[in-house]
Amino acid sequence: MGRRGRSLSAREVPYSGMNSLIVRSRRKLSEAAFFLRCLSQTEGVQPAFGFHLSALLSALRSVGLVLQADLRGCFGGEFDDWWEGAKVALPTTRVPFAVLVELRNQALHEGEALPAMAVVVRIDHPRIEEATLTVDLRKGQMTITAEEYKFRPGGGPTLKLKNFEDSDEMDQEFLRILPELRDILQSLNTNEASFEIGSIGYLVERGGVAVTFSQLVVGFSEHIEAMRAVLDDAEKRFIPAGE
Repeated sequence: MGRRGRSLSAREVPYSGMNSLIVRSRRKLSEAAFFLRCLSQTEGVQPAFGFHLSALLSALRSVGLVLQADLRGCFGGEFDDWWEGAKVALPTTRVPFAVLVELRNQALHEGEALPAMAVVVRIDHPRIEEATLTVDLRKGQMTITAEEYKFRPGGGPTLKLKNFEDSDEMDQEFLRILPELRDILQSLNTNEASFEIGSIGYLVERGGVAVTFSQLVVGFSEHIEAMRAVLDDAEKRFIPAGE
């Protein structure tokens, strides 16, 4: 004989008593919250970070799509008017809603959920303190697309300009310091300076500012709470016939 399972109370059933037209959207939001918890435990370590981020983006993107699919057919223009207003009223978040759509599309079509990472490397060098490397993650490759260097106080070349608005003078001064700058950068290889990773940031949009892992998690949490408020409002406004 099979073992009988205990009955569940209404409180233990996650969607008991809920507006039936919102149930599927609620499930997608719960799915997003689940993958965010998983993501927050990875500390950015691959491949778990990438797996959970891709799943999170998919679930978050689906909340609005499922809501539209379930309500538009029943309420038509009334829903469309409300939905447009709901999108306009979405709060400002660390990861903009428009960027969320772009990230999801990138994960779907290019296989990576983030455009790039910014890696700050601390260097044991007499003149250079840090180097920031922008690592492009798209198209299944890791390519360094930009480098920025932070010189120690007094360690970098000095531009000697009489008129900062004189572009010709600026060009001449830049040409003057190029040999010194070249020698400093070449010394990174010849002297085999030791280094360590100082920090890793995540670029969620091309040309944007890198955010830390904690800021990324908080940003997605803000998305979930914003969509929860949208679903709460929809549940009150759009009541199914017979409920």
